[in-house]
Amino acid sequence: MRTSIEMDVYTTLFGVKMMNIHPKFVSVIKTPLKKMLIAVKQLNNRGFTLGEMLLSFSVFCLLAVFIPVFFQIFLQQEHTSEQIQNMEWELFLSQLKKEAGGCDFAEADNSNRLVLTLNNEKISFQKYGNQLRRQVNFTGNEIVLQDLQSIHFQVAGQKIFIEAVDTHENIHKAAVYLFIGRETHGQ
Repeated sequence: MRTSIEMDVYTTLFGVKMMNIHPKFVSVIKTPLKKMLIAVKQLNNRGFTLGEMLLSFSVFCLLAVFIPVFFQIFLQQEHTSEQIQNMEWELFLSQLKKEAGGCDFAEADNSNRLVLTLNNEKISFQKYGNQLRRQVNFTGNEIVLQDLQSIHFQVAGQKIFIEAVDTHENIHKAAVYLFIGRETHGQ
């Protein structure tokens, strides 16, 4: 005679009661089901030990500690790229001030290219794709700004006005002064 637990296991596994199952089929599945019933009975008698509970609690605590750190790193990536863009802008301005301070002539062509003449060399800054490149005598490609939507140059008197928009929609404006007494030309 089968116990009620065995009948429940047979019913849940096969969806039918034992009385409707053919005897040959019962003998084929009898051994694996007995092993499963023994395993279920042993688990019910044993339960969780204190060690298992402490181990699972410590894993939970480790996950709970590191989840906020991962979120913080993920959320700061956008802020970090903006900081890098600002540092590139400051570095570009520093380089431009150094070159403009010693230049002999400055002109802005169509407001998207700046050409400085320094010791018979033409140094040009022009947008290329989403980058601003620097060329000496119109050769070479040195990238001085990245992730750029637009940039406009204007030479007026002893100043070079620059307005740039980056891919984060930040607007950067600057004025670079030329040495007094230097010849300038703006278009």
